[in-house]
Amino acid sequence: MNTKRADLGFVIFIALARRSSADTARAVHKQGVFSLIRARARLAGIAAAFLCGSPLAAQVQVGTLAYQSGVSVLKTQWFDIIYPPASADAAAALAEHADALYRKACAFFCAEPEVRIPVVIAPASDIANAYYNPLPYSHIVIYDTVPDAAAAHAADYLCSTFLHELVHAVSLNFKSPAFKTLSRIAGDELSPALLNMPLSWIEGVAVLAESADGEGRLNDGFSLHTVRQAKLEGKFPAWDDATGLRDTPPAGRMPYLFGGAFAAWVRKTYGTELFAEFWKQSCTLQAFQLSPGIFEKTFGADVRDAWRQFMHSVPEPALSAEPQTARQINAKRGLFSSLTSFAGGFAWLDDNSGAVYFCTDAESKPHKLLEMHGLKRISFSRDGAFLALSRNARSGGRKSEAYIYNCFTRERIKVPADSVRDATVATLRDGARYVCAVHTASQTASLACYSFDGARVAKDAAYVLEFPRNAVPFSPVDAGYGRLACVYKNGAAWSLALFDPISGETRLFAVPEAGMTCHSLSAGVSDGGALRLYFSWATRSTFPRAGFLEIEPAGNAAWHLAQADVSGGVYAPSPLPSETLAYAGAFFGEGGIFVQRVSGEPFKALPAKSRSAAFFGVAEPEAARPPVPASAPYKPLRYWKRVALIPLPLVTRYDEDLEERWPAFLGVTVGTTDPGEQLIVYGTGSFDPFRHEGTAGIAWRGGNSSLLFDAALAASFKKDGFAQNTVRHAVSSALPLGANGSVQFLNDTLWFFGKPDGSAEWGHAARNILQASVSTVRQSGLDYHEVKGLSFAPFLDLFYSGFAPKTYQNVGAHVTVYAPYLLTRATLFPAHDEFLRGYARATLFSTEIQKGIPYVTLFVRRVSVLLAYERLYKRENDSWDIFKPAGCFGSLGAAPNEETLTLSAVPSLGINTGAFTYAAFDIYFDFMLHIRPKSPLFGFGLTGKISL
Repeated sequence: MNTKRADLGFVIFIALARRSSADTARAVHKQGVFSLIRARARLAGIAAAFLCGSPLAAQVQVGTLAYQSGVSVLKTQWFDIIYPPASADAAAALAEHADALYRKACAFFCAEPEVRIPVVIAPASDIANAYYNPLPYSHIVIYDTVPDAAAAHAADYLCSTFLHELVHAVSLNFKSPAFKTLSRIAGDELSPALLNMPLSWIEGVAVLAESADGEGRLNDGFSLHTVRQAKLEGKFPAWDDATGLRDTPPAGRMPYLFGGAFAAWVRKTYGTELFAEFWKQSCTLQAFQLSPGIFEKTFGADVRDAWRQFMHSVPEPALSAEPQTARQINAKRGLFSSLTSFAGGFAWLDDNSGAVYFCTDAESKPHKLLEMHGLKRISFSRDGAFLALSRNARSGGRKSEAYIYNCFTRERIKVPADSVRDATVATLRDGARYVCAVHTASQTASLACYSFDGARVAKDAAYVLEFPRNAVPFSPVDAGYGRLACVYKNGAAWSLALFDPISGETRLFAVPEAGMTCHSLSAGVSDGGALRLYFSWATRSTFPRAGFLEIEPAGNAAWHLAQADVSGGVYAPSPLPSETLAYAGAFFGEGGIFVQRVSGEPFKALPAKSRSAAFFGVAEPEAARPPVPASAPYKPLRYWKRVALIPLPLVTRYDEDLEERWPAFLGVTVGTTDPGEQLIVYGTGSFDPFRHEGTAGIAWRGGNSSLLFDAALAASFKKDGFAQNTVRHAVSSALPLGANGSVQFLNDTLWFFGKPDGSAEWGHAARNILQASVSTVRQSGLDYHEVKGLSFAPFLDLFYSGFAPKTYQNVGAHVTVYAPYLLTRATLFPAHDEFLRGYARATLFSTEIQKGIPYVTLFVRRVSVLLAYERLYKRENDSWDIFKPAGCFGSLGAAPNEETLTLSAVPSLGINTGAFTYAAFDIYFDFMLHIRPKSPLFGFGLTGKISL
């Protein structure tokens, strides 16, 4: 799969889009699961918004400004632009255009700016992304970095991304006076649009706006390929299928691309004014009507009929009339985006598993070369001795980094520099080897060359070519004779660059066709000895196609562009011997690796004009900017006066055994945070009518995934007075480990003071869990159940109860092993009264549905059948029994135990409207056979979890 999943039990509460790692650990500690759910926050609907965050915040980074010093705020007419020192230039650049972009976003809906919006710019991630979050008030967060080639849709990435998020802020807030008043009291998440409009509308209109001036995804052939490929294959989704609940490829792109293309068709067909009216209607409560009813009310047409007309309007590709001779060679299903080759073979990357496969030639059988989580690009050196690996690290910050893989010794050598991507190994004209990579810092990029002796990469770059803002190099490769080549985008202009990093001497070859973009550069040599730079190219009207720039030794050059589309497109073409190309194809639900002779595809030759320069990164002098308003120190507390009021009690209650009680659903929560989410604070109150008990609590949470802390205090009262008090505090941290792993630490403390139910006796109990977890668990294939890896989590358990009384200290451990369609787990000393718990589960059957059910507002992801076996050995443990294995295991046969076999039918369903389209509910219909004890022999259960 190409999407991340996080699973939350139905009874797990989340405050302000965040679920405490400590809560998660405690809630499922006996089952041996230690899941730190924190790096992303989501909002899954009006009801789920109160639990899970924002669907518009699919890439939310916890604590965006946590541990940042010197944070400032720059005020414009409509915005507070908040930034740390490293993002000062980006903040100034955005301030110049922000108010005009706000007016532009409003004009798209025939409206005017109304509200002031905080905007955070922070270098929290090297992955270009941003989000709008209405909870507890409208604010925007932009990650301060440059885009990769796939996201480089605009001349000014920062402004285009900001416009996209602004459209969310505008389109979701056409509220009636009554709702505006409620929002001021209870938070901006109170928007009927978040109930009426699925993600395909919410994201689609933002994609439409970013594309309105000839840029954006709707003018990019690589982006549009997904929509056209679906039509070509006869797999074009129905309107109910593209709303955002699909979680198999191309899940992440569907609401953006299909939603954006449909929004453009609707606006063009029915006009700007009706389109704006449609959005204003969507922000009002409609009796028994969601977006389909609002659509019909506004446009006088059924949305599904309109969708079918839109589908017919999607242009057919210009397929080659020649017989297709490409041969598919990948044996395992997957998605593929990066290929590389040298004279002795070629390799490709499986995006799902991070596995790299290698073939010596087009006829040989592929074998796995290595596996590394988060890989984005691979690149061989010209002699094939080294393979450069560029990846996004498995950490909350999602920083980009590079490694060099020695193909002979299989050693991985880390490039010491941070924030580097698109690495390659090249020999420059001084005869020495270098690692050449794109280094990013805020909104600028540079091409850095680090000395490499085959065993170590220098920390500091020997040569650095710096580029101005909005000028970015992609896919650098060794072009021979001491030169590098790369794809180069400067504003809206795309070129191929051939240059000497030592002298800076450069030849720039501007692309020969209007609207043409290039991705994924590879270098080869023709039979005549000419340099060939192979690439994938597309215009708005084509699929991705193969192309190459041929540069003769004398300096003459010519473009050669494929003249017809092929199903799946041509991505990352890499040259093989005998005029053969290997390339990746991208179909609607999966990809493929193909080989084909260059002569088997018609190419059109065009003259290539080049421009020589001393250094192609030197920009023309920038026009003088208008004066930027003076900044002021950032004061987070001033934003706390805006709160979110949630009609659910986000408080966890415990009994004297420190076990969670069934939650009370009558109550309210009031919470707030600053735009940078440095500290989240909320107060809550609940009433349990069955126990006649009221509870009040306060909680706070701060930090980020590198160091996250949270705490909560709750007190309960009954009619006769005080009943109980609980205090909880947790600190956790997660860091990447090795090629595929992560290490996570947790210290979780819970203290209870009060009276047990039905007792007048006062007492207290406490428990502290100190746990470390090493995990390599990861997705290993396209199928949902293709997961593999190992998790090992030893823990120190300290327990005291004044009610028993009992004092208990021990060391235990969780061990979990995943294999595709299989899971096994064992826990030693899960609690003071349990010795050993084992669990095994097999997926007997699973079928993907991925369909919306018209008119009933439901979406079915899949149906699975699971068979699970669980065995529990109970024992009243003594302290430090971990050091008495003979006595513990010697009494195992006589220990009371429970043994259960469970057959589960698990449909994964979602509510197919509004922001609910970001989460599905996995419903477990359980049939249980109790092997021991046998009374009762059979049992039935109904449980569930929220799958994000």
